[in-house]
Amino acid sequence: VSRIRIGKAAKTSSTPDPMGMGMGGSSSGKFVMRPSDKSVFIVGENLASVDAEPSAWLNKSDFYKVSKPAMIQVSSSDPEVNWTMTRSSETDSWKLSDLTDDEKMSSSSANVLNNYMGFPSFTDIATDQSLMDNSRTIEVKTFEGFEYKFSVGEKTDDGKYPMTIAVQGNFPTERTPEEGESEEDKAKRDEEFASELKARQEKLEKEKALEGSIFLVNTWTVDNALKKRSEFLDTGDDEAAGGQDDGNAVSFDDIELPDDDGGLPDFLRRPADMPAPVLPGNGNEGRTAGELIREKMDEAVENTIGNLNIPDIDPGEAVDKAAEEAGEAAAEAAEAVEEANPWKDVENKDDSADSAGSDSGTTGDESSSDEE
Repeated sequence: VSRIRIGKAAKTSSTPDPMGMGMGGSSSGKFVMRPSDKSVFIVGENLASVDAEPSAWLNKSDFYKVSKPAMIQVSSSDPEVNWTMTRSSETDSWKLSDLTDDEKMSSSSANVLNNYMGFPSFTDIATDQSLMDNSRTIEVKTFEGFEYKFSVGEKTDDGKYPMTIAVQGNFPTERTPEEGESEEDKAKRDEEFASELKARQEKLEKEKALEGSIFLVNTWTVDNALKKRSEFLDTGDDEAAGGQDDGNAVSFDDIELPDDDGGLPDFLRRPADMPAPVLPGNGNEGRTAGELIREKMDEAVENTIGNLNIPDIDPGEAVDKAAEEAGEAAAEAAEAVEEANPWKDVENKDDSADSAGSDSGTTGDESSSDEE
């Protein structure tokens, strides 16, 4: 390993400061010294990216990323913060695994887990193993077959959480052909499966390289899983505030938004074998969210129109009035232009205007036209 010492910027020229602050200078390099023989050089690089802080040398872009979480489990020595949350699909609501008969989930508190650990960030790497004392464990399983285990220590004085990462991949490496597949479909699906498998294996290899280090992460990276179990329960405040519980949560999956051709975009289409979501309870049994929303929108429009007091207006009279106002505005504008004309008091106005028009690449006629 070689070693250099980086000194001050090398000024290559001195020029008067245009701001009146004395002499200025332009820098095109740095002084560097080779410690082995104390030789000093001027190098052409400014070495602006060289930072004395070790954290500046870390590659922070290749961090892990959790996608499509299916299960989140928190374990610690404190029973109040221990809980397990699961969902059967990406569109389903989260459920506490040990919810009792007299407990009810909050309508919104668990929604923050939908993209949990989806955009993590770290600021530095720590070497003090004592930072992991009294840590809690966060386990996350995804629908793609990734299994993460995070150990999170106590928050540091500068507001960061020390965290270690362990990851495993539990996804199939071979595809089972469906019954009745044609050779063409089989070849296409095998190719898609191989491409997806390669991407998952590469992701797993990159994230396993993070194991063994203590990362100092921002609080928002882990905060949502550090809540107490009670914070995910409905205490009655939701209904008092006009909210609704999970039993009547509205799904927007069946609202049809037309594309440019008037049809529903492919990424918004509900699979043919998937029934439209319905609203249980409150007298809405069997009705879809889309039907209820459209009905409420129609009622809102009718109520709004019914309360409007629209006066009778003669279209012809309105047009005449608008034309009259436009004419008055045009006359005022023309008068203002004439008043601002610098040539109005010059005897040879025409000659001067022609000359000015010629100098600017325009003719006197064009200038006159602009005035009009």
